Amino acid sequence: MKILSLCLGLYDFWHTYEGEYINESLMARPDVELKVWGRDRIGYIPGFNVIDVIKHLYGNNFPDAIVVHSSMEKHEDVNDRKLFEKMETLHDCTKLVWRTFDCFGKKMNFYLNQIKKYRPFLVLSWYIDHVEELNKQVGKISKICWFPHSIGRRYFNKNASRQYDLALIGRCDNFTPSHFCGLNVYVPPNRKSRPEKGQSLISDLNLCKFSWNSPLEGKYATLRFVEAPACGTVSILPKIFDQLKLYFPEDTYIIAKDPMQACKIIKSMSVEDYLSIQQRAYKVVINNHSTDIRVNYLIDLLNNKNVKATDYFKI
Repeated sequence: MKILSLCLGLYDFWHTYEGEYINESLMARPDVELKVWGRDRIGYIPGFNVIDVIKHLYGNNFPDAIVVHSSMEKHEDVNDRKLFEKMETLHDCTKLVWRTFDCFGKKMNFYLNQIKKYRPFLVLSWYIDHVEELNKQVGKISKICWFPHSIGRRYFNKNASRQYDLALIGRCDNFTPSHFCGLNVYVPPNRKSRPEKGQSLISDLNLCKFSWNSPLEGKYATLRFVEAPACGTVSILPKIFDQLKLYFPEDTYIIAKDPMQACKIIKSMSVEDYLSIQQRAYKVVINNHSTDIRVNYLIDLLNNKNVKATDYFKI
């Protein structure tokens, strides 16, 4: 299968690193020939539209599938937007795979209009209720699928000293170290750019035993819920919510309704209990939420197999 991946520039690490690992996993499959087009990549030529790219890379042929980072159409870089020129002519020539992922609020209308215009074969989204809404609106145009968060590498450094009790990274309910009295709390230093933040995330999490991870809008499991256990950092969160159940069994994280309860749990937990949770959570990530597993799912979808993401889970 020949696949063309249209991506954001490499400099924008925060938005592309999961996509990069998907590309790496695709390249590892002997049945896939992958070509990647985007800013700062070898062989990139600015000013091309999608037809220009196809002719440049494939001559008079078409790839079997084109994976599109669809938010590029509204990106400030004119060359990203240029790639969408004539995209609507391709739905009968190749299988367009639309990476929508984040469809919150007004973004939903943006993606709905895109799907109606370009008619992709497949639309991937991180969140199940977004899948349900897209299905209601454009399910007759494209196949809409839940594509869960994944990690591209085994981040866990078993030799990490974990000098901090708790990490406050990202979505932390506006808590500060002062809320967690008596704990050694890590807050990342101010980093100027998203690439710096993304590239430092693994080492940041490897410093900490626990990570406070709260759901987005109280109901969405963000990528951090997968990244933390992949780094050997136990997630501590304020409540159980439905979408978390799709990723992890209840014995792989800690529930603490507030900082006071979190402090009590962390201070009283034995080393043996901590390591047991840590190892269970890590194994769930590796066995269920690595990008090679997501790639197997994606290829089966492209081959018109009737599958769903949970078919590949071993939870």
